Parts: sequence; C-alpha cells; structure tokens
Amino acid sequence: MKIKAISSLQNSFQDLQSHSLPSLIGVLKSRLPVSLISLEKSCRNRIYTPARTFWLFLYQILSGNLSMDEIVQNAILWLNSVTSEYVSPNTGAYSKARKRLPLSLLRDVDQHIQNQFSTPKRFHGYHLKVVDGTGISMPDNIELQNTFPQHPKAKKSLGFPILKLLAIFDLSTGILLEWAIETIITSDSAVFRLLWPYLKANDLVLGDRHFCGFAYFAFLLQRGVHCLTRKHQMRKYQKIIKVLGKGDLIVEWKKPRDAPKWLNEDEWKNLPNVLRVREVTHDICYKGFRTTQVAVVTTILTETIPAKELSELYYRRWKVELSFRDIKITMGMDTLKGRSVDIIEKELFLYIIAYNLIRFLMKEAAESDSADLEKISFKATVNSIRIWGPMLWQITNDKSYEMCYQMILKVIAYPRCRNKKNRSEPRARKKRPKNYQLLMGDRHQFTPVAHRGKRKAALK
Repeated sequence: MKIKAISSLQNSFQDLQSHSLPSLIGVLKSRLPVSLISLEKSCRNRIYTPARTFWLFLYQILSGNLSMDEIVQNAILWLNSVTSEYVSPNTGAYSKARKRLPLSLLRDVDQHIQNQFSTPKRFHGYHLKVVDGTGISMPDNIELQNTFPQHPKAKKSLGFPILKLLAIFDLSTGILLEWAIETIITSDSAVFRLLWPYLKANDLVLGDRHFCGFAYFAFLLQRGVHCLTRKHQMRKYQKIIKVLGKGDLIVEWKKPRDAPKWLNEDEWKNLPNVLRVREVTHDICYKGFRTTQVAVVTTILTETIPAKELSELYYRRWKVELSFRDIKITMGMDTLKGRSVDIIEKELFLYIIAYNLIRFLMKEAAESDSADLEKISFKATVNSIRIWGPMLWQITNDKSYEMCYQMILKVIAYPRCRNKKNRSEPRARKKRPKNYQLLMGDRHQFTPVAHRGKRKAALK
C-alpha cells in the first residue's frame, strides 16, 4: 500500500468514523471509494444516511447475512459512539433505508473495485474468462413467486421462489466481472446472451457443453471473442480438415438449416456457411470422475498451442464451481433474505461487492508474500477482515498502520489450502437430518402428527 494513499485517508479519519463500521473501515477503507460513498446525501436529516446504510448493509453481508434485529443492534452500538441521537431498536427505519439505497451507487462501488485489479495473466495473448450459472432461493411470498416462480416440477406450496444467476469470472484471479439474473427455467445460454455486450476482443470464454453451438461460436467470433467448451453431445456431423495429432483435429461445422429463435433472418444470413474449430479429445484417468473421455472444442485454430494445454484449460474450468461455493456457501448467498425484488437485487450487488473485495485482498496477499493464489483460503480471508478490522481502525500512525497491514497480508497468504488435486470428495452427507415431518402443503392448513416418533416405532 502506498504511504501517500494512507495519509490522504488519515486526513479525513474523523469524518470516516461517522460513516463506517470499525471492523470494516480498518481493512477496506483503501479498497472502497469512501469519498464517493460519503458524498451520497439524503434529502432529509436521517440517522440511516445512504453512507451509513451502505456500510451496515456490507457488514450484514460479510457477517453471514445477519438478521435485521442483529444488524440494527450493531448499528445502535456503533452510532452511539458517533452521535447523541436516540436510535430505535425497531428495524423499520433500517429496512426503509435499504430500499432508498441507490443501485447506481452499488454499481459505481463494484466498478471501482474491479478497476483496482491489475491486468491478469493471459493465455497465449487471450484473457481467460469462465462462465456458468447457478440457482439461488428466496423467501416464499407472492411478489417473489410472481417474478421468480418456483421450478415447474415442484408441487404447489412445496417450493420456494428461485432465480438463475449467470456470472462471468476472471479465471486467474477469481473476481466476478459481470452477472445477470433470470427465472430458473431460462437456459444458461439464453442468460449468457445478455452478457455478450460486456465481452471484449481477445477474450477466451470457457464454458460447459450448454454454451457449445454453431450460432454461439460464429456470432462471438465476429466480435473477436473466442470460446472453449466441451463438445455438445448432439454434435455428430462434421468434416475433418486436418489431423494435428492423436485426438487433435481441425474440423468444419456446417451451418444449420434453421436459424435459432434469438437471431433474426438478417443476422443469420450474415453468419458464415461453415465454421472451423479445433477438437481435442483426451482420456480421463483420474479416480472419481464419471466420464472416461472428454472432447473439447475451441475457435482458436493456432496450431502452435499444444493440445494438452487446451485440455488442461478446460480442466481449470472447474474453478468456477469453487467460486460459486465461496460466494454461496461460505458467504451465505445460497438463500437470500430480501422480501422484495428491489432488495433482492441490492442484496446480490452487496454479495458481489463483498466477494470481490475478499478476492482483492487475497490477490494482494499473494503478491506481497510471493504465494500461490490458489492455496490461499477464502474463508480465512473473511475471518481476517472481521478480526483485524477493529484494530486497524484505531491506528492513526501511517507507519504502524502499514506494519499491521503487512502482517494481515502475511496471515492471509499462509497456504492453508493444501494440494487437493484429484481427491475424491463424494456429494454425500453423513449427518442425518432431524426426524421432523415434511411440509406437504400450505403451512396454515398443516396439522402435525402428535408423538410421531412413537407412532413410527409402533408401525414397525
């Protein structure tokens, strides 16, 4: 961290104390646009100003999405030290303040964080990005059910509103670059099209077989964007142009007769009649994998790139699943708590802001300690923000702050994640759930069975 940057922040230290929680500002004040957040004014003299609401909301997310009552009590404890006004324990004022928080501010904050990342490592000149989708559930109410209905296969009154989040990550750093939401029945490839305007020339997008198709490859290739996906299981007819080696081919795909629904007739005519791709087939010899052979296709036709590198590149695509695990399980985004569409969107924004902040600290720790970024624990970084934040907030001396901050980075950089490559981790639970009845209808009409355990024992 630059000493000059620390000094400029320390000059407004007294102002920051009234705008941010101690546990957050200690570590994050140099990573967030504090001046931009503090300048966001309210039309009235409120206790929960937009700046305070932002910091409280961010703290709520970083602490595991606390309940409204718990975050308000934290707010009372904090605000009593900076204001003499009475702060009610009623959660209504904070709830309304979250609704007033402008989405434009959250977009600006997220963009500010992304701009701080240095240019990522490139793969033969290509910027590696990985795309995938996931489902997120929400509380069961009429507004959310109408906007994000439950899965069609779920019985009435048994499912929850669920949305599909599709995100593009940077493969080398793990930061979340762009995202879009739709209903759960919308295909991943359809949501992916919403993010095409954000892709740039010389981007190489990694994806699973859902993103493999003639129209997708050809349309993105016109924009200078390349793809590398697993070959779709329905792709059977192709012409071999050149054999580069064992399991390494240059093939030619013919343009389908019918245009996809998302392309108009003129756009379809502008696409080429044939498309050449490189197909690499490799065997899977790792224990625990379901498939024994995988065919990978890419629009990169450079023959100097070894086939093994392309195969390993697709193998690294699995990192997107780990990134979703960090943000959904470790941070708690698997189930959102907002009860309106507006709050759900803001909740997602705050989760992504918090996630990218954590990724930034991990990258900074790896660079300062010459550590392997993939061996740095995401969970340990979250813990470091919570534990070291209050102590850093109290330090006013630049030299002491820098020494303490470097110590935090050293703690974060400790390689807690050992080499777990190819380790078998079955998706199975050992701990059994409680012996409760299943809610098979409307909760207001449900009648519990008395002494259910004894009744089951008697039926045996």
